[in-house]
Amino acid sequence: MASSSSQSGNNGGDGGDVEYFESYFDFSVHELMLKDAPRNDAYNRALSLNPSDLRDKVVLDVGAGSGILSLFADAHRARTATDCALPTIMSVASQQAPDNTVRLMDKEWENIQKKTFTKWANSHLVKKGSKIADAEADFVDGILLMKLINTLFRTAMPKHNARCAIRPQQLDNAQIAIQMTESAGVRLNFLKPNHLVDKDLKMILGMLWAIILDYQIKGISVEEMSAKEGLLLWCQRKTKGYRDVNVENFTTSWVNGLALAALIHRHRPDLIDFDSLKKEDKAHNLKLCFDVAERDLGIAPLLDVEDLVNVARPDERSVMTYISEFYHKFSSQDTKEVAARRVQKFVQFAQGMEEMERQYLQATSELLDWIQQTSATLSDHNFPDDIEQSRELLERFKHYKLNEKPSRNQFKLDTEASYANILTKLRANNRVAWAAPAGHTVQDVDAHWDQLAQVESDRFRALRDHISKLKEGMRLHYATVANNFYQWVTDLKNSVLEAPDSDLQKQQHYLQGKLLEIENSDKLRELEALTKQMEAAGIDENPHTDYTLEELSLLFDQLKNIASKKVHFIDGQIVAQTKKGVDPALIQEFKETFKHFDKDNSNSLDRLEFKACAQSLGVPFRDDDAFEHEFQSLTGGDQQVFFDPFVDWMIKQTEDTDSAAQIKASFKLLANDQAHIGNDELHVQPLTQNEVAFVVDRFPKAGGRIDYDSFVTASFV
Repeated sequence: MASSSSQSGNNGGDGGDVEYFESYFDFSVHELMLKDAPRNDAYNRALSLNPSDLRDKVVLDVGAGSGILSLFADAHRARTATDCALPTIMSVASQQAPDNTVRLMDKEWENIQKKTFTKWANSHLVKKGSKIADAEADFVDGILLMKLINTLFRTAMPKHNARCAIRPQQLDNAQIAIQMTESAGVRLNFLKPNHLVDKDLKMILGMLWAIILDYQIKGISVEEMSAKEGLLLWCQRKTKGYRDVNVENFTTSWVNGLALAALIHRHRPDLIDFDSLKKEDKAHNLKLCFDVAERDLGIAPLLDVEDLVNVARPDERSVMTYISEFYHKFSSQDTKEVAARRVQKFVQFAQGMEEMERQYLQATSELLDWIQQTSATLSDHNFPDDIEQSRELLERFKHYKLNEKPSRNQFKLDTEASYANILTKLRANNRVAWAAPAGHTVQDVDAHWDQLAQVESDRFRALRDHISKLKEGMRLHYATVANNFYQWVTDLKNSVLEAPDSDLQKQQHYLQGKLLEIENSDKLRELEALTKQMEAAGIDENPHTDYTLEELSLLFDQLKNIASKKVHFIDGQIVAQTKKGVDPALIQEFKETFKHFDKDNSNSLDRLEFKACAQSLGVPFRDDDAFEHEFQSLTGGDQQVFFDPFVDWMIKQTEDTDSAAQIKASFKLLANDQAHIGNDELHVQPLTQNEVAFVVDRFPKAGGRIDYDSFVTASFV
């Protein structure tokens, strides 16, 4: 039973003690326990994490079965390791042991578990008007166990003895209660009726833990080890980044109260001022969290402050039971946060479009005012008779055409591009097209721009005719090329800004072709050659065209610029459409979680690892059949889920389709399944006050509440 330095003391007893250990008299049981590798590995791993607890100390393994704990204690350099089968030996051995004795199984954990499990059970039994006063004694007749299972699993109460006056009746009831519990899917292992009737506290606590594990934590994972790991990972993710918080276990990590405060603050920052808490104020922090959880979250205080502060190591099962209450409480809020995020994205898009439309209208108003003022100035043809003064007017006009007009032309091109971007963005997001008000359409601005061009042309011709008659010949040739170049630039500009197809891929191919045509053109070089010929001939002006080489060069550069901008914009829209609704930070979270569960670094997950990984990321499965369907579809029969298919699958589970149906469903979830939503129901993170105000101000009302359905319907095509 123990190593060379161990002492074995399997002493006999009477009454309940003998019955408790009857199952261990069969040597085959010990053989099975020793072959239970996961159980033995768990014991050894727990002891390895705390080597100083055992080194050079006397260890008493009370309630020993196979003696494996004594062997491990000896392997970890305990002074002596004694296993004793009866708890009655504990008191005698404790008197003989030195003060630094470590007792692997004493009464402390029993008292804490008894209190915690009792509070948990009573939080459910109160719905049926029942209550556990003493967990050790109240299950004697099995009736309270039946009521608990009936309350938790809605299993019908079986026929039983309502009043148990004698032991046989109590044993019958206890057997019925155990069968009812196991029929509900709870595995009770070695629990027998006499354990309840004889008030065997260890077995009763094990029974309550099995019920808690099945009812409370089964939704997180499959087995206790997986459930613990999944719940721990959830806690780590929710408390990540909080000062002085490092959740590594369900014992010492919760002692100073900051981890619990961070968990509450992450979901309800209005309930706790986390920055005001100090890690030294353990009792204060825990009391605050327990009170807030009970008062504002409806979570019963299953633990007391002393259960965490006044013990060497808090009881893991008790802490897990309490923390799992927060998991179930906040899981629904996580779902609402997803809905709120979708609503936020919808609102932010609408706000962004309104801002783009406002900026467009402001730009067109500024441009139209400038056109009106400039046209009035250029329409004055009262030229002086002096040739020098007339040439000065001509120079001023050239300066206008080369400096002021190109900047305004660029401003006009940018304004037209912004309008095209508005329409493209609305189409790309399946929104109703926006029409600029009368007087501010692109066509209206073009009409005024063309009128200005006519005014400019009239002024230029008047100045030209007033100064002199210029040579023909080369001028005519240059004018033809320049005018054709301007028309070519204008036509290309219009074709770039008004791409004929709404499909983004086709637009991309079309615009890339236009950009290539612009970059490979020899037209500007031809103009440069003609200009040099005219300069050599002493020809400074050309009455047959309004366009100089410098102006046309600027127009050409602007054309290349706007074409390049348009190509980049369409490229961005294609990328946004391809990964629509997927946050890059979310992809990183998928990778980190996958790596966490990939224990053997094989870049794959088996069945249990995949289920635990998906559920830790907040993706539940309706039942085992639904899980099996997803698993087989991902593995294709290989029984392993590899990384790339897993990420694609997670993206599909979490992506935002940004459809009218999804937005309506999100509003409906926030409205608690109502057709209209109230102002107070919109205050869910991450929605901001400004976004809530937008909904309240813009959406129609019905019966004092907000009619989100009508607004969303009108927003989509």
